[in-house]
Amino acid sequence: MADAASKDADLRAMIRQPAYRQPGAAGEGLRREVAAAYAARYPGPGPRAMAAQQGEAMVHVRAHQRRGEDGRPHGVRAYERSAPPAGSGRPAGAGQAASRATPRAAPAQPAQPRAAAPAAMPPRAWVGQPNQEWRERIAEEESREGAARDHGYGVRNASGALGRYQMTPIALREAGWQDGPGAWHPPANFPNVRSDAAFLANPAAQEAALTDYLRGIEQRMVNNGVMARLGQQVRAFDGTPITLREANLAAAGHRYGAGGVKAYLEHRDRGASLSAARNDSQRYMFRVIEGRLRRFEDMTSYQRLRP
Repeated sequence: MADAASKDADLRAMIRQPAYRQPGAAGEGLRREVAAAYAARYPGPGPRAMAAQQGEAMVHVRAHQRRGEDGRPHGVRAYERSAPPAGSGRPAGAGQAASRATPRAAPAQPAQPRAAAPAAMPPRAWVGQPNQEWRERIAEEESREGAARDHGYGVRNASGALGRYQMTPIALREAGWQDGPGAWHPPANFPNVRSDAAFLANPAAQEAALTDYLRGIEQRMVNNGVMARLGQQVRAFDGTPITLREANLAAAGHRYGAGGVKAYLEHRDRGASLSAARNDSQRYMFRVIEGRLRRFEDMTSYQRLRP
C-alpha cells in the first residue's frame, strides 16, 4: 500500500480524485487506500482522530454538487467542519421568549422562539496581504461553498484540508506549521494555534500559513527549474498555448506542489498526450494543473514572495 503513495504528490493526487468524494464501493475503496497510505507514510492520529482528541465541536455538511476545476459538475460527499465559535450567535430556547398578557376571553398563545442571531462574519484578513487579488481568486477555487458564511475560513474538507485556502496536512507541514505526525508547531506570533479548531477560528493565522506555504513552493520551483521558464509558453493538451507567469505557476503549485507542476511541464515538453499519463491519478492532476495555468494566465499583478 505504501508503494501506491510513496511520494507526497502521489498521496495528494489520490485525495484529489473525484471518486474520493463520491459514495459507492469505488469511493469507499479509494478512501480506505488513502487512509492506509497516509497512516503508513505519517504514523499517528489522522485528522478525524485528532479533532476528537482536541475536543473540537463539529457540524455535518450534507452531500452536494459543485463544479470542478475541469468544468464538470462533481458530487461532493458529506463532510464535517468546525462549528461556529462560541458567541457567534445561537438560537434562543423556545421558553426564553417573553409572553404578553392577553384578554381573558382569548386563548393563551404559546411562546415563540426568538430568531437566531446571524453569525458574525470574520474579518477580511486577506485584505492588505501580499498578492491580495490572487488570494481572492484562489479562495474562490478552494472554498467557494463557505464564502457567504465565513469567507471560507471555517471550511473543513473530508480529506483533512482546512480553511479558506484548503491547507492539507502536507501543505501545513511544508509551510512549517505541522510536523509529520500532524502535531502543530505554529510560529511565535501565533502561539495559540495548536489545533485544527484554533487554526479554523483564526483568519490571520490562515493568511500567514498561506504566505509561508507559497514562499516554500516558489523556492522549490526555483530549485527545480520551473521558475526559469517564466514568460515561456507551454502547449496545452488541446494544442493552444499557455504563457507561464508567476501567478499561474503559484496557483498550480498551491494545488499539487512544485513537483507536480514540473511533472506536467516535462510531460508536455515531450508532446505526450493526456492519455499517456501513467495512471488516472496523474491524468486528473495534469487536468487540474493545466486548468489553473489557464485560469490564472491573465493575472500579471502577482509578485513573488522573497525568502
